[in-house]
Amino acid sequence: MRTLAKVGAEAFTDCRLRKAYLEEEDGWTEIPFPSEYGYLMNRLLASFGKNGHRYDYGEYDKNLLNGGWNLEKLHLAISRLKQGRHLKKEMEDSIRARILTDMEEILKLIQDHSDGESLQALSDLHFFTEENTDQAIALFNQEGSGELLPILLNVKQGQRRKPFDFSL
Repeated sequence: MRTLAKVGAEAFTDCRLRKAYLEEEDGWTEIPFPSEYGYLMNRLLASFGKNGHRYDYGEYDKNLLNGGWNLEKLHLAISRLKQGRHLKKEMEDSIRARILTDMEEILKLIQDHSDGESLQALSDLHFFTEENTDQAIALFNQEGSGELLPILLNVKQGQRRKPFDFSL
């Protein structure tokens, strides 16, 4: 099998790429791309071969910190945090802080699309505290999101588990 050693900066201009897989020294990196926004797609695709890297994540990560949320952008942020390859600690902290700051907006987005997968992913990435879990349960209960509530109730149950204290 042959692999690509270098990708030119203009290689994918005006392409509607959904995912790219880059072979790294320690495995494969999956890079999901937005499909709905052509202008953004072209900016992100221009990062191939930029600054001496197969893919320079600077523009990609900056996009996650700017503008409002839509479902696709949420999926990109979750994927970036889950994979974490080439993600600097400061950028990870910034993305996490942005998600936590906008948690109510994100939960409404998840609710509007009945996106249990994203809700579970946020849980797996430890975004839920006792406080925001209670707020999310109240929001989903108020809006009648019965299919999403079990995910949050499982999160809440996990938060209640504390080791038994044998001291008197």
